[in-house]
Amino acid sequence: MDDDPVVREIPVHLADELRRNLYMVQFPLRPTYRPMPEPPRRARIKPENQLMQLDFPVDQRSDHFDQDAEEYLKQKHLRLQSSSVPALSNYAVGVFRQGQLHLTPLSAVVQMRPSLKHIDDAVNDEEEDMEVEEKVEQPAAELKEVQFQFKKKQSERAISAIQNSYAYKKQQIDAENWIELQVQDKSSAGADDEFENLFSEKEEEVVSTMTPDEYIKAMQYRAMASVEKPAAPTNPAQTNEEDEEQKDETMEPVAGHLLDGVDAKYADVLRLLATDQIMHFDTLAKLLPARSENDILGSLKHVAVHVRGRILPTSALVCRGETTVRARNDIIKALTKTPTGVSRMELVKRFSLDADVVKTILTEFAVLEPTTRKWSFRLGPDDSFTKRFPAVAKAIKL
Repeated sequence: MDDDPVVREIPVHLADELRRNLYMVQFPLRPTYRPMPEPPRRARIKPENQLMQLDFPVDQRSDHFDQDAEEYLKQKHLRLQSSSVPALSNYAVGVFRQGQLHLTPLSAVVQMRPSLKHIDDAVNDEEEDMEVEEKVEQPAAELKEVQFQFKKKQSERAISAIQNSYAYKKQQIDAENWIELQVQDKSSAGADDEFENLFSEKEEEVVSTMTPDEYIKAMQYRAMASVEKPAAPTNPAQTNEEDEEQKDETMEPVAGHLLDGVDAKYADVLRLLATDQIMHFDTLAKLLPARSENDILGSLKHVAVHVRGRILPTSALVCRGETTVRARNDIIKALTKTPTGVSRMELVKRFSLDADVVKTILTEFAVLEPTTRKWSFRLGPDDSFTKRFPAVAKAIKL
């Protein structure tokens, strides 16, 4: 753009040293002006399950410490345990030195909250003691007729449901051993040494091995979270094929099978639209310099809709299930008819939708005005699209 020239180019380095061991640790229950008074005395991690524990010392001589509490409550340390935060984007730590930017991707974002395992253990011990007291002598074993039953092979959906169950995940977590971590003060020499690992010494340029089409596909992080894994049933053992057919609809976007059934010549257009969710035609054309306008317009007839020049991917291609498709189309139409914005709860009541589902759909192509609390399209209208391409505009109008 002539009115916004590039004033400086900054070399970017990708540091590899810590890329699998760099975590963002958040403390959502502590205000920024009241950090933990002391660093943790102990830290450990289960990297495969992204589970972390930090032990902070407790001053038992403090006036705020309950000396009359039961013994199991008199903990010498406060243990915080992590819960993983689903990634909504790709995060990295960046450090700037000598005119160069060095980036290290984050392994995960975790939030630390108090662990109440000592209370659970005390309750379990009490229940076990009661069971021992009430245990009676078992009668002598009797011979009984035994029937053998052959278990049929489980479907992929049933296996996935079991793997998403609490019991299965707990088993996986318990099976992984803790790795003890060394805690270093931020002003120590050891911390300085670790900080240096955020820099890359390599000067050779990285040659991309991806085509532009592959790069755009790799950038589709927004639709990757838990799409292929259906929610676990209350009792996975009771899952059967008849139930599975009734669970085909889910209120989540489709990612893994985005291009299934789509002609290859429309794939690049669909990938761009699915990544950005809402675009103007000129922007789309600039991102596909090898395609002519007529080629792009021909693809739009098969994979897109437009509302006043705003181009969006067809709901049937980015949503799973008729309910989600209908909900997304209704929301798009509602925003089109009300340029000043629509509140989320208004959409919930009007179309009898789940509030979280509405928010998920809105965040793809709309923005929230913080003062009015109303949602409107992220992009303004492009009336020139209808004037330049009236036939296509008529064909793909929602």
